[in-house]
Amino acid sequence: MRFNLLPMEIQLYILSFLDDEVLVFLKRVHPYLDRLIGNLMTPLGHGYWMWKPAFKDWKVQVLACGSRRSRIGRIKDLEWT
Repeated sequence: MRFNLLPMEIQLYILSFLDDEVLVFLKRVHPYLDRLIGNLMTPLGHGYWMWKPAFKDWKVQVLACGSRRSRIGRIKDLEWT
């Protein structure tokens, strides 16, 4: 199955486990991920990026959480700024 055909909640769940450097690399090489990750990150200049606060906080919660169901539930509560 293609990544972009997965529900948005699952896409964000998968991205939350990747290291920041991997995400920046994927953003550079894949057009769909460029748009998706671009919505989650803010460019700082000189090739540096910063997570938008809502996704950064959610990513920390996902990595600290134990059950998959509660992680998926938290994705739906995520508000984009």
